[in-house]
Amino acid sequence: MRPRPTLVSLVIATALTAAPIAPTVAVAAPRAAKDAHSSSALQRAVVRSVNAARARHRLPPVRHQARLARAASAHSIDQLRSGQPSHRSADGTSFDQRLRRYSSARSVGETIVWLAPGQPIRARTVVRMWMASPSHRRVLMDRRLRRIGIGARSGTVGGYVRTVVTANFSSAR
Repeated sequence: MRPRPTLVSLVIATALTAAPIAPTVAVAAPRAAKDAHSSSALQRAVVRSVNAARARHRLPPVRHQARLARAASAHSIDQLRSGQPSHRSADGTSFDQRLRRYSSARSVGETIVWLAPGQPIRARTVVRMWMASPSHRRVLMDRRLRRIGIGARSGTVGGYVRTVVTANFSSAR
């Protein structure tokens, strides 16, 4: 049996402290991630996939929140511009401090995935990758987190088009 080639993607969750990655070439203007989905269609598809995973574990669904989506989109752009995956903003702000600019909720969480060059942007794939990572899974399955915002952006990093999908979560209050 021949081994199947696999695309490798980088996945980061809130509990991970990312080691610095060597800087890469500047990012060409980040743009909304596109494939067969529009950006809003992709957002809805990721929310549906997250809620399907939560339902399998008898957890309440999350609801899309536009403010969290703006935060997620801005952070995806920030990561592409810096050329490295991180929960910290390029200016050193932690993810929870950054999210509190958009939400006054008690609890917040964040998951990030960098898709491999050429890897299609599919909501189910992104959620499956998060569920396969224990730290991401904890965020997705956190009963306190009831709101979600998705930001998917693409840009050229190190000569390759990369797509970053950020999911920001918050409690209802």
